[in-house]
Amino acid sequence: MMRSRRSKEVAETVKATLDGLLRVLENPTRRRILERLARESHYPLQLSKELGVSQQAVVKHLRALEECGLVTSTEEK
Repeated sequence: MMRSRRSKEVAETVKATLDGLLRVLENPTRRRILERLARESHYPLQLSKELGVSQQAVVKHLRALEECGLVTSTEEK
């Protein structure tokens, strides 16, 4: 069975996306952050206190989750 070049490109893109998502989600702290965000919005400081990790670490994890499209951030005044 022959596959078109387009279908190979799509398959490779899906695989790369899935690999990226799995790489991000293999981290237990990121999964814990996602669990909390699935219930309600949080500030990084709130997550830091709840999870017992530094705020800097939370921001780093949030950035990785955002790059994969799993979370979005908003600024509030």
